[in-house]
Amino acid sequence: MGIAILIFSVLLLLVSYRYYATRRVNQTVKPEWSRSTPARRKMDGVNFIPSPPGILAGFQFKSISLDVIIGPVIAVQFGWLAAILWLLFGAIFFGWVLDYFSTIIPIRSSGSPIGDLIGEFFNPKSRKFILIFLYVYLLIILGQFGLLLSTLIGRENVVSGILILVFAGFIAGLMIYRWRVNLYITTFISFLIALIGIWTTTSTSIQNIIQSLNQNLSVIASLTLPAYLNPSEISWQSFFWLFILFATCYLIAVLPMWQIAVPLNYVSSWLVIFTLGIAVTGLLFGTLTGSVDSTLELPPLVTTFHPNLGPIWPILFVTLSSGAVSGWHSLVSSYSTSRQIEKEPFVLPITTGSMFAETVMVIIVIIFAASYGVSSGIFNPDQNFSLTAGPASILAVGLARSWNAIGLPESFGGSLSAMFLTMLGITILHLVLRFSGMVAADLFDKRFKLLSDQKFGLIFIILLAMIIILFGFWQSLWILFAGANQLLAAIVLLLASAWLVKLEKSYLWTLVPSIILFVTALAALLYTAVYQALYRQLVLDQLNNPGTIPGNFITIIFGLFFMIFGIYIFTVGMQQLNRYRTNRG
Repeated sequence: MGIAILIFSVLLLLVSYRYYATRRVNQTVKPEWSRSTPARRKMDGVNFIPSPPGILAGFQFKSISLDVIIGPVIAVQFGWLAAILWLLFGAIFFGWVLDYFSTIIPIRSSGSPIGDLIGEFFNPKSRKFILIFLYVYLLIILGQFGLLLSTLIGRENVVSGILILVFAGFIAGLMIYRWRVNLYITTFISFLIALIGIWTTTSTSIQNIIQSLNQNLSVIASLTLPAYLNPSEISWQSFFWLFILFATCYLIAVLPMWQIAVPLNYVSSWLVIFTLGIAVTGLLFGTLTGSVDSTLELPPLVTTFHPNLGPIWPILFVTLSSGAVSGWHSLVSSYSTSRQIEKEPFVLPITTGSMFAETVMVIIVIIFAASYGVSSGIFNPDQNFSLTAGPASILAVGLARSWNAIGLPESFGGSLSAMFLTMLGITILHLVLRFSGMVAADLFDKRFKLLSDQKFGLIFIILLAMIIILFGFWQSLWILFAGANQLLAAIVLLLASAWLVKLEKSYLWTLVPSIILFVTALAALLYTAVYQALYRQLVLDQLNNPGTIPGNFITIIFGLFFMIFGIYIFTVGMQQLNRYRTNRG
C-alpha cells in the first residue's frame, strides 16, 4: 500500500508540473531567454552570482527542506489519508505557486527582497512591519531547530560526519567557482568526501573520542557551574556542541554564497537523494520479498480532534507545511535563489522541481510513520494512536528497516538517521542566520548601526536564540511557528496577486490560496495562543501547573504579535490590490 501511494503521488506531481504549472507560467509570466537577470547585472561575488542550474537546483531543494521530519509525524496522528491529501493538494495548487513567484518577482525587480517588494506594492509602512515580522520569525526558527539539533550534533555517531560534510562543501565551492572543474567530477569528488564522513561516524575509535569528550564536558560543568544554571531540557555538553554548531553556521553565513553555502547545500542534496533512494529501494525490495511488512498500521483517519493538538483544521494544515506550502521557501527564493539564476526559464524547473521533490520526501516519511509507527511503539493504538516517542525516531526506524532489507545492518540505518537529521538542520540554520543578517540590516538601518552590522547582528540573534533554547520556551512555540510560516506564505501570495494585477494578468489562482492560507494560519494562532495558552493553561489550569506560566506567557505574546502584524500587512495588501483592480478597470 505504501509503495502504491508513493508511485501515485510521483505520477500526479509529474502530470501537474507538465499540464498545470508549465501552462500557467507560459500564459501569465511568459519567461524569456533573452531577458537579463540580477545575477548578471549586479554580480558582486557575494550574494549576486550566476550559478549553473544543476547546482542551483540542488541548493534550492536542500535549502527549502525546513521541516520534513517533525511536522509530518505530528500531522499523521490525525490519519495518513488526511496528511497525504493535504500534502498533494497544497503542493499542486499552493506550494509551487508560492515558490515560483517568490523567485520570479525579485528577478523582475532587480533582486529586491521580500521586505522591499511589500513596501513597494502595499505601502511604505508595511515594509517596516514585515521586516519586524521576519526578524522574530527567524529568531523562533533558530531557537526551535537549534534545540532539536543540540541533542544530535554532539552524538558520537554524528559530529565527525558533519564536520567532514562542511569540508566537502568548501572543496566543492572552490572546484565549481574558482578552479572551474567539470561539474560531474566536482559532484563525484565532493560526494565521495561526504560519504567518507558518514563512514567515520561508524568508527569505534572516533566514537570513543567523542564519548570521552562528552563525559569530560559533563564533569567540568558539574564542578564549575552553579546548580540553578543547569537547564532542564538540555545538557551542558549538548549546549557546548550547540555553540560549535552556531559558530560553524556563523562562519558559513558571513562568507560569500559561492564559497560554502551554495556548494554545501548542493552536496547535501545528493546525500538526501542517496539516503532516501536506497531507503525506498529497500522498502520496495523488502515488500516484494516479504522481508519488510509495509502494511499501513495507522488508520486513514484517526480523529478530527486530537486532545493534545486540537482540531484537524487548522492544526494539520499548518503543522504539515513542508512539502505542501511554506513561507520559509519565499525567503530562500527571494534572498538567495533569485540572485543566482542566469535565465528566466530556469526558474520553473528549479523552484517547482525542488518543491515537488520535497513533497515526495515528506510522503516517504508519512509512509514510514504509517507503516512502522505502531509496531515500533512510536504510536500507541490504546491512546488513539498518539505519539509516545520523539517524531524523529520514525526516520530512524524507517531507514533501519528499509536498509536492512538490502543487507545493511539496522544499527547502520539508525546511526545514519541521526546524521541525516543533523545534516538537514545545519544546511538550514546557516541560511536562517544569513537571512536574519539581511533583515536586520534593513530593519535597524542607520538608527542602530551595531545591530545592522552583519557580523555583530548575527552574534546578537544567536545569543537571543541560545537564551530561548536554554530556558526551553521553544516547546510552546511549535504551532506558533507553523502558523507564522503559513501566514508569511499568505502575504507573499497576496504580493504575487498584486503583481499579476498590475501586469493585467489572471490572478485568482494566487489570490484564492492566499486567502485560504491567511484564514487557516490566523485560526491556528488564535487557537494556540488565545484558547490553549491563555484560556486553558493560564485561566483554568494555572494553579495546577505553575511551572508552565512563563512558557504560556511567551506563547501568548508571540501569538498576538504574529496575529496583529499579519492582519495589518494582509489588510493593507488587500486594500492596495483593490486599488490596482480599480485602476485596471
